[in-house]
Amino acid sequence: MAARHAIVQLSKTNDELSITVEDDGKGFDINSAKKESLGLRNMEHRVQLLGGTIQWQSHKGSGTSILIKIPVADNDTNFSKVLNF
Repeated sequence: MAARHAIVQLSKTNDELSITVEDDGKGFDINSAKKESLGLRNMEHRVQLLGGTIQWQSHKGSGTSILIKIPVADNDTNFSKVLNF
């Protein structure tokens, strides 16, 4: 929300794809936003469909950080199902 800069990091281990997004926006109350925001619920639902987890860290007046972890097979090089949000 109102971020001027964002950092996106992707990394893969043998069994997991990690996606981290950090911004310098205004932040928000996560508990309230999860109840009210269809976008956050959709993100969480899509990650769970892939067998993954998602964690948000944010506070009003500071930026937001999102960490997504999705299990992948070692030989799975087709990430289109993961990255096509």
